[in-house]
Amino acid sequence: GLCAMVVRDDNPLQALRQRWAARECLASVTDFLLYLTDCQDVPGPVASEATVSDAGKNWVSLTWGKPENRGAAPVLAYRVETWLLGSEGGAHWTELGVTPINSFDAFFLKPGGEYKFRITARNRYGWGESVTSTESITIGSASNCPPDILRDLPGPVKALQGDDITLECEVGGDPPPYVQWLRDGQDVSTIVALRGRVFVSDSQQTHRLIVKQLTEDDSGRYVCEAVNKMGRASTYARLLVVSDPRLLEADRKLKENLAENQESAPQVTMRLRDRRVQATYPVRLSCQVVGNPTPTVTWAHDGNPISSDDRHQLVAEADHFHTLEICRTVLEDGGQYTVTAQNCLGAVSCHCQLTVDKGIRA
Repeated sequence: GLCAMVVRDDNPLQALRQRWAARECLASVTDFLLYLTDCQDVPGPVASEATVSDAGKNWVSLTWGKPENRGAAPVLAYRVETWLLGSEGGAHWTELGVTPINSFDAFFLKPGGEYKFRITARNRYGWGESVTSTESITIGSASNCPPDILRDLPGPVKALQGDDITLECEVGGDPPPYVQWLRDGQDVSTIVALRGRVFVSDSQQTHRLIVKQLTEDDSGRYVCEAVNKMGRASTYARLLVVSDPRLLEADRKLKENLAENQESAPQVTMRLRDRRVQATYPVRLSCQVVGNPTPTVTWAHDGNPISSDDRHQLVAEADHFHTLEICRTVLEDGGQYTVTAQNCLGAVSCHCQLTVDKGIRA
């Protein structure tokens, strides 16, 4: 016989899903054909536009939220495009690269250039809807920089039940970032048990959280999070409220016995992370290492030492950060990368895996 199907819904797949959820869908041939036809949908837009997590004179590190609706198959890649504003930009989008993760390092941008970025997710059925940054980003501009934690929260803190406590940090950035305080992931202003006892104070770059009349339930992980159009940064302190004053006194004496200039073996405070990059594109591998005396840092690829050359640059940056930049990757650059820090008191290493492939194209 003759079979006809008329679809009037703008999104028939979504309508069918809703009917299945409401147990109103008939197991008809029409519904089955509809599902087979339209279930192969592409990803939705990424959950948030690209923000800058780090930046330099001619590069930025971008990150964005994964799509809330991945479509009918897992997300395989994200396409990153840029638009250079002004007469030199050419009035068109330029593809920077394709990445399998929701972050990307964009190199060789024009210092002082004003850019917008566009992110598009893809699954096996194609590219989804693009998301464009609402505000432009000026590269290497002192007047545009992501939030920076100038002074961290104090880390682990003990306080006595019934006392007051002030948590204080310093945050920079331009434009001035919006600062929010969280306890165990929840905005402190929304926590019923803290109402009337928590106060926030801001003075230029200094931000304070004051909690009065502490209870043991106030213990937790307190985070100061700063956000502006260039990115975000955070610092945290873990507060433990105790009822026995002897515990507080023992903790105070322990800290007094630690000399401020005490020598220490190297420690990795921020480890390398696994990366994936398309061949011919640049990549940066970074870690943070502390120690006293200042440790000597060396790099290796699959056990072979790395030195600076026309493709590799070893950079020691402020705040004990060490970076390996590979300006033009080739497939042979894939493998395990190791950072070793050593001083007279010991040595420590950390590793990451770099994957270099031919990329994912439409």
